[in-house]
Amino acid sequence: MTRRHALPAVASTLAIAVVCAIAALLVLAHAHTGQPQRAASSLTPTGATPAAPTQQPSTNNDEQLLAAVRKFATAYGVYLDGGPAAALTGNGSVTAVSQATQGPQIPAAFRDGRVRIAQLDSLQTTCCSASVTVVLANREERYPFAEQLLLEQHGWLVDQITQPDLSMDQNLRPTPHVAIPASGIAAAKRFAVAYVNYRSGRSHKRPSMTAPAAHQIPAGTDSLAGQELPKAAAQLNSIQFGPPSGNEFAATATVRAGSARLTFSFLMVKTHAGWECAQYL
Repeated sequence: MTRRHALPAVASTLAIAVVCAIAALLVLAHAHTGQPQRAASSLTPTGATPAAPTQQPSTNNDEQLLAAVRKFATAYGVYLDGGPAAALTGNGSVTAVSQATQGPQIPAAFRDGRVRIAQLDSLQTTCCSASVTVVLANREERYPFAEQLLLEQHGWLVDQITQPDLSMDQNLRPTPHVAIPASGIAAAKRFAVAYVNYRSGRSHKRPSMTAPAAHQIPAGTDSLAGQELPKAAAQLNSIQFGPPSGNEFAATATVRAGSARLTFSFLMVKTHAGWECAQYL
C-alpha cells in the first residue's frame, strides 16, 4: 500500500481511539458521583402514590356486642318468668323473637325471685358474627341458652337463639303449696327496710337476724356489701316470696333509699324469737 492510501486509515484509527477514550472518562466520572442510574422504565407513573395495604375492619366493638347480648337476655328473662311476649319486641330479629316466644315459660310453681343474667360464657366472634351462651337464674334454678348475633348496618342484632331446656320443670310436680303466715310476711317487710337503714348508717340498731346472717355483714357477703348507700329513709317498693319449706321461706325485696333503688334476696326462718333473717341470698 502506498503512503497516500495509508494515511486516511491511520487517521480513522486514531479518531476511533480518541472517541473510546472520551467515553471511558465519562463513565469513570459518573461512577464517582455515587448516584444510581435511573431504570429505563417503571410500572408506577411519575408522581403516583403507591396504594396502601388493605386493612381489616375494626373489631373493637366488644361493649356494643355485650350490650346487645344483655339487652335481649334481660328481656328474655322477663318473658321466661311469665311476662308478656311484647317484652321481647325490638330486642332481636323477628326470627329470634319468634323462637323465644314459641318456647315454654318457667312454670308458675318454679318461679322463685327475679330472673337475672348470672353468667356469660363461650363468647366467640368474627368480623360480622358472634355466638354466646347466657345463663339466666333465679334464686334456685339456672337456665342456660345460646344467642347467635350478626353485625348489621345499625349494630349487633340477636338473630337466632337456642331455648333453655325446661323439660325438667315441666315434668316435675311441686310439693303442695303451703301459705306463708301473715306474721312471716310482715316480718320480712320490716326486715327489708331495717336492713337498708342499718347498712346505710341511718340506724345503728341491728335488724332481727340470726348469728350466721349477722356474720355475713362484716365478712362482706351480705346482699348490699360494698355499696355506698345514701342515708335517706328506706321505703319498701315491693316484695315477692318464694315457695316456703317447713319453717322458712325466701323473699326478694325492692327498697328505695333516696335516689338508690335496691333489690336483694334473703331467707326468713322461724326461731324462738320469732321470724328472723337467716341468710342473705
